[in-house]
Amino acid sequence: MIVLVFYLWLAGSDAFNFHMDHGGAGGYISYNHLTDAFLAGKLHLSKEPDPKLLELADPYDPWTNMHYRWHDASLYKGKYYLYFGITPVILLYLPFKLLTGLTMTDRLASVLFMFGVFAWAVAILLFIQRTYFQKIENWKIFLSVAVLGIANWGPFMVREDNGLYNVAILCGLFFLMGSIYLFIKAAHEEKNRITRLLLGSLFMGLAAGARPTILVMSVLFLLVWNKIKKNIDSKTRFNAGLALILPFFVCASLIGLYNYLRFGNIFEFGFTYQVGLYNFAKERQFDIANLFITPFYYLFNPPAVNSVFPYIHNDGPFIMYPILAKVTGFFNKEPVVGILSTVPFIFIPLFYLFTKLIQKSVISSNNITFPKFEFKLIFLSLIINSMFVFLIPATCMRYSSEIITFLLLIVIILWYYLCLKFDFTNKTKIILDKIAIILAVVSLIIWSALGISELRTRNRIDYFMFKDLFKPISNIFLEKETDWKNIVVNIISIPITLKYNDLVSINSELEAANDNDVYSNWIIPGNRSITIEAIPKELSVIKSIWLLSRQTKLFESWEKLNVQFYLNGNLSAEMNFSFPDTYLKRIQHAKFSPIKTDKMVLTFSEPVVVDRWGHPVPPEGVNPGYAEIIFEEDK
Repeated sequence: MIVLVFYLWLAGSDAFNFHMDHGGAGGYISYNHLTDAFLAGKLHLSKEPDPKLLELADPYDPWTNMHYRWHDASLYKGKYYLYFGITPVILLYLPFKLLTGLTMTDRLASVLFMFGVFAWAVAILLFIQRTYFQKIENWKIFLSVAVLGIANWGPFMVREDNGLYNVAILCGLFFLMGSIYLFIKAAHEEKNRITRLLLGSLFMGLAAGARPTILVMSVLFLLVWNKIKKNIDSKTRFNAGLALILPFFVCASLIGLYNYLRFGNIFEFGFTYQVGLYNFAKERQFDIANLFITPFYYLFNPPAVNSVFPYIHNDGPFIMYPILAKVTGFFNKEPVVGILSTVPFIFIPLFYLFTKLIQKSVISSNNITFPKFEFKLIFLSLIINSMFVFLIPATCMRYSSEIITFLLLIVIILWYYLCLKFDFTNKTKIILDKIAIILAVVSLIIWSALGISELRTRNRIDYFMFKDLFKPISNIFLEKETDWKNIVVNIISIPITLKYNDLVSINSELEAANDNDVYSNWIIPGNRSITIEAIPKELSVIKSIWLLSRQTKLFESWEKLNVQFYLNGNLSAEMNFSFPDTYLKRIQHAKFSPIKTDKMVLTFSEPVVVDRWGHPVPPEGVNPGYAEIIFEEDK
């Protein structure tokens, strides 16, 4: 329950906003759109594509469709479809809507499925421990469960804004983990074996319905069948085989039918027709060359460590990217942290093996049975998921969640086995136990910090409460925090009203750029220039403009600024400023000789398309803006 409460706390109050409006192509796409389509008796989404999108020579070209597309919907024969798996809608969104009349939130769905993944992992672990490792200490079990709940990418998956993507992944993982647990139980216990095989097969089919790549996991059936056929008679064997195969086959057939009714092809899930950042009809969806680069980032890329509470963040540098990118067709990189760099718990078995290597006199026990069948199921699942993740020509933080739980289970199994297999001296055992505790605690701290780092947008009261508690550490930790506060304190800023000029109408909260809140952002969608007006409350003499860029994986703002100063309706001065280092420095300063003015017109141009490490990013993927704009008065 502690893990569930932690997930809900990180997810924030929006997880329970069951009246949230999910309509309109201006918003992000949600499973609720597919739910509404099903309730209307349609397979395509209710939202009609923009006519201008359909008029394009190639509506899938991200350069020409950026202003008209519904991001990541699938466009086919003039209709929008959802290429994400159908299982979450059938089993959660649709029943919830029918029973309550309310809208399930993607974030709450992520929490439920993430907690379910954790629960299945714990069930698998406890069964293996009780079957093979009864003598393992309780504190090691407790530590293992804690790591499975916190260092499993859960803190990231439950609080990320991209709810739809996470729901599909986590729903697939939930049913896959459940399937593995049921197969393990069926292999060991004769009672209810047929029922467990039936449910395990069904769960595998439902997992594929959420995440189609899990269809490949059907190879696990060979391991299961090879295990159980030795323990059942020929009369029961047919029923067991049918229970193992039939539910999965039915699910796979229904998935194929669903694809055929939408796209006329049982193997087409809609990915080819996706309208997004890339033209997937022309780009390779999987490329063997990516094995040279993606594992490097998913395993080793470090987090960002700085003085900004909670000190550890998921926007670390993409080290060696310029060199490695030349080897492959790698085309997109979102911020990721490496599994090995953030979960040192994984190294525990290596310390035991190293100790055994240097202490050759250590006796090995022959009374400990290794869980070969369970290990093979989990390890093969890890390999299959890892291959799909590594072959995708991109890095994406959420994809690591498809790897980490399997890897943690393997590490824990090896840890328990080595603890009981090798008869170390008491002194050595104490040292190894302390190492294990340290590595586990460090893993928990890192992932708690990675989750808490986003509380400032989910639960700001709690975030600032924790931040104040750790303020003494912030003052001495590594480097000084951004000096924006010092700027605000040491200058005289004038009250100003910001508005768009008469020539533009954009649904964006411009006031967020001048509200004394560095955590609210003015955002302009798309790679474009923008003109705004700044009107002082009274006639003022201004000597500079301070700009605080919007921060994501890059400092999203503009490199060029044109300022026109007006007095009594007449243009009195015009200046141009260039900020070539804005991709490196979040704070920019436009300084000039004091000018008396009652209105300024600011034109921002040339959005930043380079991240903080000098790597280019797709121009169509940037959304420039500012957290704050303040005008310094001359006194």
